[in-house]
Formats: sequence, C-alpha cells, structure tokens
Amino acid sequence: MQLPPIQVVADRTVLNTEILRKLRIDPFEAEEGISGLGGVTDAVVIQTKLQLFRETGAPITFHSHFTAVTDPTALDLNVLGRDILEMFALIVDRPGNTVCLLSQRHR
Repeated sequence: MQLPPIQVVADRTVLNTEILRKLRIDPFEAEEGISGLGGVTDAVVIQTKLQLFRETGAPITFHSHFTAVTDPTALDLNVLGRDILEMFALIVDRPGNTVCLLSQRHR
C-alpha cells in the first residue's frame, strides 16, 4: 500500500483568537469545522492585511480574506498557510532558527 505524501504546511493562513480580538474586525461569515492536528474547531472569515518584512525592512502586504479561530484554546500560534507560502520558495533552517521566503530571481 502506498501512502499519500505528508503535508507539512497548512492549506491556508489561520489567525488565532488573540489576533482576532486585537483586530476588532467584524467577520464576513462563520466557518464551521475547520480541522487540523488538534481536531475540529469553529472559525470566522475576516478581511484584513497581513504584513511581512523584507530583510531591508521594507514591508510586503497581503490584503485578503483570512480565517480566524473563535475558540481561544484551539490555536496558540498563527499559521502561515499555502495561500501565502506558494508565492515563494521556502527555506527552513531549523538549527539556525530561520525561515526564508524567497521570490523572483533569488537563489
């Protein structure tokens, strides 16, 4: 029996309840039953901006609809998903505690 490939990245970006509370944004809609390693939880869809920074300090802004969990015990960290990560080449340096997102002609 052949096993499917293991997915190590979330399908989409998900914000935790703490961020949802701090943003004070009215959700567009409820989203029932998003699932992950911790099980299934309820969430909402919000429209906001996600800002990352280049090594130069210049911002990169993503303005989109993102999912946010509504149960404070469901997710302690925010999850950067494939909806953002697929725009980049991803390098994870565990010993160096560094994650690099590369785009365009970077190597």
